[in-house]
Amino acid sequence: MENFFSDTNHCKKNYQIIRDDQKPQVKDTKRYIENLWEYYSRYICPKRKNLTLNNAKEQLLQVFWEMYLFRAMRERGMDIEIGCSQGPDFFVQLGEKNFGLRL
Repeated sequence: MENFFSDTNHCKKNYQIIRDDQKPQVKDTKRYIENLWEYYSRYICPKRKNLTLNNAKEQLLQVFWEMYLFRAMRERGMDIEIGCSQGPDFFVQLGEKNFGLRL
């Protein structure tokens, strides 16, 4: 599995703080995000995986929300897949209908 956080100077401050800060509460946040990534990355295509990791450097909150929402929906039994192209972020099957969700 590829690490969620990378050593780069080309990132927003919130990404850098969570990646580097050694305070216990920040380390817990980092561990939580990395656990979300471990779960999420099992379902994502390679093209989207690289895009997600790059986007996180500038839009950590948005990427976190996407991973959190995906996991929460799957754990509640929803039939959800991650889009691989530039189309919808997720595809959700509800009964006979398939919906594309863009976050």
